[in-house]
Amino acid sequence: MDRSEIIVGIIIPLISALLGGFVTMLGVRITIKAERKKDAENKTLSVKPWIFSLFKAEKKNMDSINEIFFGDPEKGCTQGFYPYILIKNTDNGICILKRFQTKTKVYYPYHTDIVDKNSIVKINIAFEEGEDLKEFELYVSDVYGNQYVYDVDYYSKGSACLSIKEKSKEKKKNEAKK
Repeated sequence: MDRSEIIVGIIIPLISALLGGFVTMLGVRITIKAERKKDAENKTLSVKPWIFSLFKAEKKNMDSINEIFFGDPEKGCTQGFYPYILIKNTDNGICILKRFQTKTKVYYPYHTDIVDKNSIVKINIAFEEGEDLKEFELYVSDVYGNQYVYDVDYYSKGSACLSIKEKSKEKKKNEAKK
């Protein structure tokens, strides 16, 4: 065998096989990484608590609705201003209520903080008198500890009520940068 036959018959196919194997392994690695990311997103979405506010519940069902109280841990439930929100959790995942936060104060749940799947809860918040309720947020998490933020809107019609909507991802990103 002369030199040109060795190069053409052995070295070029060997280099081609090694290069092809490397590219294949790189492709498999990228695919596995993408699948793991997709699985993690699906896992998160499968337990994400999908909550929404209700503006009224039927009178016959009001007795069966659990209540959760939020307030300043140092002052207890002694404040006199109690707006409320009725929220319904879907059957997607358990909702763990973490806190309500205004510009100046943070309010935490007193006793229970869990909203079961497919249930309605009345949340009473013991705000301090004069608290600015134009912008505040509800922080909740799922069973894996992923946190979700909801904008809370205040309105008064008969009694003080609140409504919620999930914060957009763009708002979350902008606040994370601050």
